[in-house]
Amino acid sequence: EQEIEQNKSLELFGLSKYETRAYEALLRKGVSDAREISKESGIPMGRIYDVLNALETAGISEKQASRPASFRAVKPSIVLERLLQKKKRELENLAEIASDLENKYLRLYRTSRTQSMFWNVHVGSEMEENSLEKLLQSESELLAYVELPLVISDAKKRFVDQFLEVMRKLVEKDVKIKILVGFREEMNSTLAEIVGPLLAMLSKVEIRVLDSLATPFTVIDGEKVLIKVRNPAKFNEFIASIFIWQQSFAIELRAKFDELWGIAKELDIKLR
Repeated sequence: EQEIEQNKSLELFGLSKYETRAYEALLRKGVSDAREISKESGIPMGRIYDVLNALETAGISEKQASRPASFRAVKPSIVLERLLQKKKRELENLAEIASDLENKYLRLYRTSRTQSMFWNVHVGSEMEENSLEKLLQSESELLAYVELPLVISDAKKRFVDQFLEVMRKLVEKDVKIKILVGFREEMNSTLAEIVGPLLAMLSKVEIRVLDSLATPFTVIDGEKVLIKVRNPAKFNEFIASIFIWQQSFAIELRAKFDELWGIAKELDIKLR
C-alpha cells in the first residue's frame, strides 16, 4: 500500500509527530499490538504506550483489553471530524480571549498616550501602503485634505480602489469622515471618477471642494497626522509621507482643516 505522504497533515489539527505516525501505522497495519506499531512507525518502545494512550483518549484509536493489548484505528472521517470540532472549539475560546485582551490592551493603549512625539517616514510603494494602514486605524474621526491626480494611471487606479475600500470599512465602523478635495479645473475628469463612488456613502462621508492646492494631509482621531511630501522636481508627484503622532500638533492642524472646510464649496458635480 502506498505510503501516506506529508506527515504534517494531522499535526495541523494538533496531533504530535509521534501521534500522527502511530495513527498512520494503525491505518496500514490494521489491528496491531504496541510492538508492531512501534516497528511500523519508528516510534521508540519507551514512548509507544504514551502515544497510543493519547490517541485512545482523543477518540482516534481503540484498544482491545487482550494480552498483549491490541489497537485499531478509528475511521478517518470520524477522526478528522473530531479533530476539526476540537479545533473549532479552541478557536472559539481563543476568539473570546482575544476580545477580552483587546479591551484590556486598548485601555492601556489609550491611557498611555502622552504629549511626546512619535514619527516615521515612508517612501515609494511603502508610502501608499502605510497611509492606507494608518487610515484604517481611525476609531472616531478622519479629516482628509486630498489632491486629485491629473491623470489616473493603473497604479493610481489601484490606490484609489484601495482608498475607497478603506472608506467603506470606516463607514461601517461609524467613523466620522470629512474629505476636502483640492481641485483645479483641469482635474474635472478625475473628480467624477474618484469622488463618484463615494456618493453612495454621502450619508456618512462629507465632501467639499477647494479651488486651491496645498500640502495634502490627514488628521486621525484628533491626535495623529499624515502629511505627504511633494517631489521638488515634479509638483504633481509625491515622494514620501510622514506620520506624526502628537496630539498638540494634530489639534493645530485640525484647526487649519476647519478653516479650509469653512471656505470650501459644497460638492456639486454631474456624473456621466
